[in-house]
Amino acid sequence: MSRHSLIAHYGKKEAVTVQNTSITDNFIIHPESHLQEFGFNSTLHDLAELGLTVKEVAIDLFLIAMSVYAADTRISRKYHAQDEWTREIDIYLPVSNSDLWNRNKQLLSNLLQFLTGDRWTFYFRSRPTEYRILAHTARPDLFTEIDHISLLSGGLDSFIGAIDTLDSGQKPLFISHHNDAVTSSVQNYCLNALKEHFGDDSFYSIKSHVGFSSELFSSGYEDTTRSRSFLFYTLAILAASALPRDRKVIVPENGLIALNVPLDTLRLGALSTRTAHPYFIARLNQLAAKLSLDVDIENPYRHQTKGQMIDECKDKSFLRAHIAETMSCSDPKKARWQGHSPQHCGYCLPCLIRRASIKHGFGKDETSYGLALTDNVINSRNVEGIHIRSFQVACQRLQNKPHLAKILIHKPGPLSDAPNEIPKYEKLYQDGMQEVYGLVKDIVVKPME
Repeated sequence: MSRHSLIAHYGKKEAVTVQNTSITDNFIIHPESHLQEFGFNSTLHDLAELGLTVKEVAIDLFLIAMSVYAADTRISRKYHAQDEWTREIDIYLPVSNSDLWNRNKQLLSNLLQFLTGDRWTFYFRSRPTEYRILAHTARPDLFTEIDHISLLSGGLDSFIGAIDTLDSGQKPLFISHHNDAVTSSVQNYCLNALKEHFGDDSFYSIKSHVGFSSELFSSGYEDTTRSRSFLFYTLAILAASALPRDRKVIVPENGLIALNVPLDTLRLGALSTRTAHPYFIARLNQLAAKLSLDVDIENPYRHQTKGQMIDECKDKSFLRAHIAETMSCSDPKKARWQGHSPQHCGYCLPCLIRRASIKHGFGKDETSYGLALTDNVINSRNVEGIHIRSFQVACQRLQNKPHLAKILIHKPGPLSDAPNEIPKYEKLYQDGMQEVYGLVKDIVVKPME
């Protein structure tokens, strides 16, 4: 296992003492150019255009997330982790208030370890004097009334969340983040559909493309990208920090995916995501409070299955008209391996939950999938059959032993922040698995040569 150090500099390279023997990458952030290149300056500009001046400590948090994302996507787990999963990564970063960040770096490390499975260590120092202020100052007369911030990824859940918010008469600021053309196109479709249905003035939106070029670091490539959600959340926190009150961030995510109980023991690591797990959101809220950002991150759908979200959508006819254009697949670009344009694969865990929810909510599914669930036998030795078979086994186990639900819901992480909600999570898990079982129970999956 190789320990890695990522050292960020503002303007010019500073003398920084590396605390541990490691593979070291330095990168220099020029606020006049690199922050524009990374997509950050345009985000600050777009917020200022809405009359919002963000807090410097929120900029720190977002730049930390950018550094974490850079390390996460450039340091190979296969070659630099002893168990091909857990990496040791040190981040050196200049911040607006090093004392504040040093008091809270253990909390930051803990929440990221929970999210990515890696061991993170942070070394903070003060920004150079000329870069103490990075926020764009907005003109007071541009101030816009915004009720709250809501994430809009282009997925089915976030589209339902947007519909419910707009139908209630609230005026949100939708925050979207993309790092590929497919995601950007889906987000554009969703925003345009919402604008056409609810009106041009019904909401505000900011789309950000934030990322690093592959040439910026020397440590290789990693495709698990577990920290991407942290980058997305901190983008929303950045926007919320500029609101004068009610700094609420809505994360629309169905409870089955948010809880993400592993289907088998293999999924405790590489195949299990904790993007919207209640423990992670609670720790992020705790960190925001300690940084005096006063932001409240909330998932109002944490006790609902995806199918129940469809059932209870405030404008179900509008949802039905556009549902096929939302994107739930974990990697739509892999369709190119078969010579197709990007689309839902149809067999990854998010695709199967999507298919089950649409079957539950509408019956007929107009979405285009790479894998058709027909009468043909699916090979359990191929990737197309592995997830289906895992769901079949897990659902059958739960049907035979329903009492396991109260044990299994604790597998992904602690639920101790809201103990009164544990019975709701237990029911959510049972309902969600039953929903998926309705899709997969009659599919024939077996090993074939």
